[in-house]
Amino acid sequence: HQLTTDYLAAMRAHIKRSVANAMPTATSVFIGGGTPTLVPAAELMSVLAEIPLAVGCEVTVECNPDDITLEMMQTFRAGGVNRIS
Repeated sequence: HQLTTDYLAAMRAHIKRSVANAMPTATSVFIGGGTPTLVPAAELMSVLAEIPLAVGCEVTVECNPDDITLEMMQTFRAGGVNRIS
């Protein structure tokens, strides 16, 4: 769990630095590449919250149907996710 926590903290820090250096607003965000739903949904959303999103931005999270729960879906929706794959 500590490795995941450290990795997500590093991602948030990298995004913050990129935003400070004029990172463009995202028109699409895809969180995938493995099984991101093994990471607690609130922690994933803490990373997403750092990304400047364009109005109408498509935000996708790759989900394994065996791992997804109603609580995860509610957290994703509240965090701005509007598509799962």
